Amino acid sequence: MTSISNINDPAGVAALLDQLKSSAAWQELTNASQPTTVQPDTPPFANVAPIPAEGAVSSENDTTVNDDSTLSSTSVASLLSQLKTISTGPDLQAASGLNVCSQNITGPSQSNGPRKNPTSHYISSSVALHGQATTDAVEDLTKLSFAQSLPSISCLAEDPAFVSALTKLRKDQDDLERQLWTEREALYTKYHEKFKVAQTKAQMIGTTVSQHEQDMMNDAFKKEIFKFDHNRVIPAWDGLVSRQQLELVQLKVPTMFVTGEARNREPRHILPSVPIMPCVDLHSKADYASIYYTTNSPHSNVGGFDPEKPTIVILHPIFLDSTWLDLQLGDSRLNKHYNIIAFDMRCSGKSQCRPSGRHDSWVDCADLAFCFQKLHLPPSHILALEGSSINCALRLALLFPEMCLSLTLVNVPAPVELKWIYKNLDELVHGACFAEDLYSFEQSAYDCLEFLFGPASDRDLIDELIAFWELSLPPRKRARLAETTSVYINRSPLSPDAQVVGFYAPGAVIMTYGVKDGAILYTVRGKTVGGTSMLSVVPGHASIVNRAFANFLARLPHHRSDIVPPELPIKERMRVALKKLSEITGNPKIASLDPSCSISFSLLSPEVVKSQTELVRHYQKDADIAFSPMTLDGKPLRKYSERERVEWSHIETGSAAIVPPERGKESERVSKSSSRSDSQHNPGDSPLLKTAFSPTSSEIHILKEIKVANITPLQRLMT
Repeated sequence: MTSISNINDPAGVAALLDQLKSSAAWQELTNASQPTTVQPDTPPFANVAPIPAEGAVSSENDTTVNDDSTLSSTSVASLLSQLKTISTGPDLQAASGLNVCSQNITGPSQSNGPRKNPTSHYISSSVALHGQATTDAVEDLTKLSFAQSLPSISCLAEDPAFVSALTKLRKDQDDLERQLWTEREALYTKYHEKFKVAQTKAQMIGTTVSQHEQDMMNDAFKKEIFKFDHNRVIPAWDGLVSRQQLELVQLKVPTMFVTGEARNREPRHILPSVPIMPCVDLHSKADYASIYYTTNSPHSNVGGFDPEKPTIVILHPIFLDSTWLDLQLGDSRLNKHYNIIAFDMRCSGKSQCRPSGRHDSWVDCADLAFCFQKLHLPPSHILALEGSSINCALRLALLFPEMCLSLTLVNVPAPVELKWIYKNLDELVHGACFAEDLYSFEQSAYDCLEFLFGPASDRDLIDELIAFWELSLPPRKRARLAETTSVYINRSPLSPDAQVVGFYAPGAVIMTYGVKDGAILYTVRGKTVGGTSMLSVVPGHASIVNRAFANFLARLPHHRSDIVPPELPIKERMRVALKKLSEITGNPKIASLDPSCSISFSLLSPEVVKSQTELVRHYQKDADIAFSPMTLDGKPLRKYSERERVEWSHIETGSAAIVPPERGKESERVSKSSSRSDSQHNPGDSPLLKTAFSPTSSEIHILKEIKVANITPLQRLMT
């Protein structure tokens, strides 16, 4: 190798050019088919600073010197400017993905000349990194990786001209969307007016619009919409996309190029899909669970809570999940003034857990306490809606009183299950879990809905509920449904010494725990007593409940919602709760159980645990091949209201079908007898949960456990 000490020495320059000509990079540059060359990042050759000879020679230490090479001065200037870029060491920045804007862009106020390509630095650096020269800058931009594109995009985002161009692109797209929407609405209006004219003509002659005429107008409307979509919407949209692609290419946006192929236009899912709902993972040696939750904060997380607002924790009704709490989360009386968080129980909604025969309301209470501590939730107002949620809330207030500012119970059930309610739930759940066709599942779901909500439920509500059960609790997930039902019907009353609130109040809202003058009872008028008692889902009743709850909270002292870690470690606090539970039950063995496991809080007897374990195993058998009432894309096959009627005696409101009076009376008599035959049927004969029925669950215990609270009239809250 020839050592060159001064680049201005003619002999040194000649030797350097000889080495360059024999290099692979020079051969690629001279043989390239594209005339475009990489723009230098430095002034012309006369202003180039001297380059150390060692750096220039060492970059091509494996090449052979050719003494017969001669080049023009222009090529020499271009090559030496590139050599300067290589030798000054920018490759570390390009390789590490750091910001390279300072190498090329000095800011809009420092230069009035043309703005340089923000990716030119990366292109020139890639020669030194990979030993390959680039001849087409646009082609390189389309092949940049995500990490390589970030510096260029950061530079472009600082350019006001680029931001203005993107804003114009977005405005053009919005204008086109509004224009297409207006044109489509005009088509709807056109055919709506045609139908109104047809109706007016028919009324003038005393008839109605014939079915044939309706079909003709409907077919014509569909054809015109189809024609509008294919001849107007799709071409306009494709043209807009092509223009956007071309402008983004001209703006030198990385990875952007003009294409019409669908596979190139579709987004590339590089990152794994992230669940919309966040969750709390609970792990121990004997159990695991993922408890999902949602909030009213912008990103559905606790970090978005306003520390100035108190917090409300909502527990959903039985057989539903947190998606059915829109009437509470969306009520401005609550949403505007409070932070709200709603949890899915471990066998409901998106929550997942290991099936267990030891699952009871104490386990649900432990799950909720773990979530409180892991999320650093502040003391909160608890709103428990129906069934198992109330049992969970009562136990939370008993074992973890510092977490509860107040306790509001909506439609408190009996301390233990009534036989006739048990029998009906038994049969309905069994029929839904082992349905072999769509009609059987819909009929069982409708009977269950009628039992829970009453016989006069809204049609739309019926469709939504049955569709929800088809998606969330189909026969393939019958083990979850059986476990949920077992938790509810095998509940046991709290002991008299530990009773937080001990009265039976169906169809009512009870505000208690922390209330100065005693519990407040508010009865929702017009709601039937018994199994039909879902106050929180029916819009009218839910609004009344929300109003009473909001007025109740307004009377309580204000409490901030600071997200701070708990004072005690989680294990230590759960160990204290286990010790308290052992004192309540008189069983000292409970205090020595694993405090990191929610199942440790279970108080089910060994007989019930054994029967529920066998039940879960039985329901898990062949569940993966059970009937599914969903389509391949995970949607319901149909609406319940759209099913075909197969019974000649079926009656709908406003229909002309007639049932003989004697048959209707017989049907009513059978229905009443089946719902009131408490003493004629033994719960042990039921097909679903005969082994899971707790011997202590009997009406005779209800009379011993019901107590009367100090009730304060609620009229003062409603004024």
